[in-house]
Amino acid sequence: MSGKTTRKARSLLVAESEAMKEVIEKIETLANSHRPVLIVGEPGAGRELIARVLHASSKNKKGPFVSVNGGSLQGIFSGDTECTALTNLRTAENGTLLIKNLTEMSRSVQRKLLRLLRPADSKGSTKNKGVSSIRFVCS
Repeated sequence: MSGKTTRKARSLLVAESEAMKEVIEKIETLANSHRPVLIVGEPGAGRELIARVLHASSKNKKGPFVSVNGGSLQGIFSGDTECTALTNLRTAENGTLLIKNLTEMSRSVQRKLLRLLRPADSKGSTKNKGVSSIRFVCS
């Protein structure tokens, strides 16, 4: 693991329990990736804190960290170009978009979001080019 990312994650979280030490290790591993991340935990467990530490430890750390509620993303796929969720998506470019309460989204919207998160195909499709610079973190 590269020293800079490792020190960054460890400097933002203090952990004594083995479970939290494992969380820090996962953050350090994921920080060097651009893959979407799902953070699970009980309300109040610190999911947003973990998302912020992941962002601060990642390649996108100089970009914005945008947090939205999953229920607010419904309008993104309806073609409504004025919807707040679409503005949030554009604002998160070159940064991290945290989608909180993913379960508040309908199954239909969750499927559409999943398609949006898929990486470009081997033929170099640019279908999702607008979101390729955004790190998606869901909780």
